[in-house]
Amino acid sequence: DTDHWDNPNTGATNESGFTARPAGLVDAGLVSSEIGSSAYFWTSTQSNASNANAKKLSKNNDNAASVTQSKADHCSVRCKKN
Repeated sequence: DTDHWDNPNTGATNESGFTARPAGLVDAGLVSSEIGSSAYFWTSTQSNASNANAKKLSKNNDNAASVTQSKADHCSVRCKKN
């Protein structure tokens, strides 16, 4: 959906029913960035002792990108019921 996202929100349909909020990213120094334009969600996979994998949703891309983030960063978490 386009609610809460900066324009343009390319390809947004919310057909999956998952309404992600563009909370951006908070780095290890507690500096916020990309609020309104991106959402970062941790995955359950770590890259190494210092980094973990995340999915990035962006207003400029209709696909979730795989990214590597420092574990010291603060990404969103999606809880899913089995």
